[in-house]
Amino acid sequence: MRSDSSIGPEGGQRARAGALAVALAIVAAVSAPVSQPQASGAEAENSAREFVERLQKKMEATTSLRGRFVQRLDSRGLGRSRVESGTFLLKKPSLMRWEYEAPEPKLAITDGEATWLYLPEEKEVQRGVFDEQEGGMTVRILAGSLALDRDFVSRRLSEEAGDAGAGGNEVIELTPNVATEEFDRLILSVDPRSLLIRRLVMVDPLGGRMAFEFFDLEVDPEIPDDLFRFEVPDGVEVIDMR
Repeated sequence: MRSDSSIGPEGGQRARAGALAVALAIVAAVSAPVSQPQASGAEAENSAREFVERLQKKMEATTSLRGRFVQRLDSRGLGRSRVESGTFLLKKPSLMRWEYEAPEPKLAITDGEATWLYLPEEKEVQRGVFDEQEGGMTVRILAGSLALDRDFVSRRLSEEAGDAGAGGNEVIELTPNVATEEFDRLILSVDPRSLLIRRLVMVDPLGGRMAFEFFDLEVDPEIPDDLFRFEVPDGVEVIDMR
């Protein structure tokens, strides 16, 4: 059984839940006004707060999201980067489907009650519990009980703040008001012309980074609930992580 944090229910599925929840908020802001040039000091802080407030309002009005992703995990524990890619579906309040295509097939599903991580090459599926109260901050972001504009401190970063600001993107840093083991901060990179998310980086308390790049995003598509149900194939071992 694999043990690296890029796929484990605690290190992987919760982190992906949080990333998609925040991504949903940003992608939903495509109809918001184009942002203004960066300010400094208190003006920059107010500008970031106003931007995140617009994202939160759009997040509350958006119901589903579909797209492609590239995920990169940099962890001291792994000693190397792990890059994966595939497609995802998200349907509020608590349905997710991550279908990994490379470097090997893998399927992660949240059906509102349970989490499923299917590793077909190992003939194994890990089952966990999706619980808003027990599932941590990222689950509560997805469920809507935490607000980006209320429960995080936001600030605008300069384009020189690492690769997240490459290509002239606007970069917003979000730090939770209450410390969490799931992540230390989020860095959101947004195209200032279209206001589409281009990159999202989750930084954990130990300095590890999980970065997502998003492509071919579609807001509010019709997605049947059947795509979020998992049926255990014959001959596959179920490992109960509850």
